[in-house]
Amino acid sequence: MERVVNTYYMIHRDGLSRLSPVILREGNKVWHGAVKKKLNGVTMYYLFLDSIYVKLWKDRKGDLLYTIDNYQAELFFNEEPQVWGTEIALSNLGWDDNTLTYKDTKVKFTIPIFRVMSQIHMWLPTPVAYLLFNMFVDPTGQDSFPHLRIRDEEHAG
Repeated sequence: MERVVNTYYMIHRDGLSRLSPVILREGNKVWHGAVKKKLNGVTMYYLFLDSIYVKLWKDRKGDLLYTIDNYQAELFFNEEPQVWGTEIALSNLGWDDNTLTYKDTKVKFTIPIFRVMSQIHMWLPTPVAYLLFNMFVDPTGQDSFPHLRIRDEEHAG
C-alpha cells in the first residue's frame, strides 16, 4: 500500500505553552519532546535539539505541516515526562529523503522531509521517523499514541 501525504513547511511562531513533556528513547539515545492537543482535536508534536525545535502536526485534510524555529530559554514542566520507547517501531522502519516505509506500507511525502531534517541536525530523522510512523502508519489508528497523556488546553494553566 502506498500513500502520498501533502507536506508543507510553515513559518509559524509558537508560544511553547501548554506542552506535556515526552522523552523518546532508543537504546542509549534520548530525544526531548513534547505534545500539545488543541481543543479542535489537533495534536502537535515537538522535538527539541540544542536551541532549535521542530513541530509536526496534521491539518484537517491529513496533510503534514511542520515548522522549525529557535527557542531561547530552558523549558520547565510541572508534570512527569512520558517515556516512549521507540525500538519496536524503529526496528521495522525505513526511510529515505521523502519516503517512510513500514512492512508493506509506504508513505511518500511531497517534500523531502528527512533530507531537510538531516540538514538541521544529523540525529533528527530518527525521532521524526518515529513520530511520522505514529501519525501516518501505525495500525492501531491514525495519529494514535495509546499511552499518551496530553494536557487538555481547556484545563491547562
